[in-house]
Amino acid sequence: MPGAAGTCALPVVTTTATAPISDVGGPCGQAILNPAVCKAGLVCIPPAVAMPGAAGTCALPVVTTTATAPISDVGGPCGQAILNPAVCKAGLVCIPPAVAMPGAAGTCALPVVTTTATAPISDVGGPCGQAILNPAVCKAGLVCIPPAVAMPGAAGTCALPVVTTTATAPISDVGGPCGQAILNPAVCKAGLVCIPPAVAMPGAAGTCALPVVTTTATAPISDVGGPCGQAILNPAVCKAGLVCIPPAVAMPGAAGTCASTGSPPAPGTTSRNIKASGASELVGRAAFFVSCILMAVIN
Repeated sequence: MPGAAGTCALPVVTTTATAPISDVGGPCGQAILNPAVCKAGLVCIPPAVAMPGAAGTCALPVVTTTATAPISDVGGPCGQAILNPAVCKAGLVCIPPAVAMPGAAGTCALPVVTTTATAPISDVGGPCGQAILNPAVCKAGLVCIPPAVAMPGAAGTCALPVVTTTATAPISDVGGPCGQAILNPAVCKAGLVCIPPAVAMPGAAGTCALPVVTTTATAPISDVGGPCGQAILNPAVCKAGLVCIPPAVAMPGAAGTCASTGSPPAPGTTSRNIKASGASELVGRAAFFVSCILMAVIN
């Protein structure tokens, strides 16, 4: 009320000497006159809901160390977002969970080490180079051939390295194979050439042959009526002043005929024509006589 008097009192002194001492679970920190305090070694946990005058709770302090945390072996939990989570034992690693849900635990596992020392070693024909954990590798001296179809996780194949040289390739003589599209194909011996196959089929071999040299100095020389222009090795040629008449029917390997420019038909042609015409004349006369006899008989 206006003019009302106050009251004199001793000042309030709050000290641990006179304040109540709380053990684990006891009240502490209330917003009151001379609130209780926790005994030495404890901490005052504030109330979950900060209401006026609400008391905290005395508790042991939270200490999270590997000394007191649970120790997990391979496959055990680790790394959870909880109070004092489990940890992996020495030498293991904590693999995070596949789906990072609140409170989800990781898993303790051996560390992944991918080296040729621990990876499987494959011999000829064995797998290699797969897109997997710690894939197999080829043993020393082999190479990894990639798979024909690059499917996810498909393995290559270990094989000997391909070496194609004339030193190790088979040597073919005249008529032997050469130039095939295969591993380390045969080659012709020195001085020969490889003639490609007539039909270029996959893997078809050529044929070793002497090199073709066609010159008038070494080719056979034909006179009138002699062969010329055959599709063979080193074909005959006509002597100077003659020409090569192609064959009437162009058969493979058929020869032309040497003839002089503007020369008369070859010997024998005229006589054959004469004989043929004479025979025709005799046949015609005989037919005439027979018809006359028949007419006389009928009359």
